[in-house]
Amino acid sequence: MIAIIYNGNAVLGYHLTPDLEEMAELGTTYDLLDEVPTIVLDTPPDHYVERTGEGEYRLMALPRVPPDRIEQLETENLELKLALAELAEAQQTDRQVDVKFALAELAKILNGGA
Repeated sequence: MIAIIYNGNAVLGYHLTPDLEEMAELGTTYDLLDEVPTIVLDTPPDHYVERTGEGEYRLMALPRVPPDRIEQLETENLELKLALAELAEAQQTDRQVDVKFALAELAKILNGGA
């Protein structure tokens, strides 16, 4: 028999050759089954297996953890840096156009206004 080990409703794992006396001494809670359920073997990332009854289990999504404050500030900082770089590039382009326009006007004046 295989022991499916749980705490509360959450399945923690399984033991292929459980020592039932030791598990009883430790207060370990378990279900004894003939085989490990596929849901326990193939639990996807960001999920856990919940025990719904003796030998009955279901897949549950882990609650999403909001990003911590430092991570959030780093993301905002990066977004601001990118926006500033775009503004600086736009200003540089505007300056280049202004210089070209001024040079064209100067050339026009030097050529006698023609």
